[in-house]
Amino acid sequence: MNSIHNNKHAITTFFSLVLFGIFVLLMLMLLLSSAEVYQASVAGTEENYQLRTTMSYLTTKLRQHDADGNVTLGTVGAYPAICLKDTISDRDYTTYIYLEGQDLKELFAASDLPADPLMGTTLTSMEVFDCRELSNGLYEIRLTDSYEHSGTLYFHAGVPK
Repeated sequence: MNSIHNNKHAITTFFSLVLFGIFVLLMLMLLLSSAEVYQASVAGTEENYQLRTTMSYLTTKLRQHDADGNVTLGTVGAYPAICLKDTISDRDYTTYIYLEGQDLKELFAASDLPADPLMGTTLTSMEVFDCRELSNGLYEIRLTDSYEHSGTLYFHAGVPK
């Protein structure tokens, strides 16, 4: 009788261990699939972040300089640039935003001194940064990031009188 009781106890223990093993296996599978979903979500957010953040930054910089003649197109070295003019303590300064290689850069320099494009600070990585004036004070800025997402920003700057 004792042997039958031990067999039932052994079967119950074995069944409990198998059930626990299945539970652990299912939990590991759930954890792995959650990690994959999380990684995909983070990658998607990172891809969108680069272009949207750059466009938001440019919009803010352009709005800060939205006065008569403070936004122009020019060059810094051999690179086409958006030129944002400021006057601080009776001295003129220019902020240049330009693409050097695949680095979108910003350079703040005194307007009466030559600007060296190598001195610019890298803002982000971009494949395309194309700026042009469509009409008197209306600018089109086209961007393509390293994930090949593209965006176009239109901006109307104050026009000199």
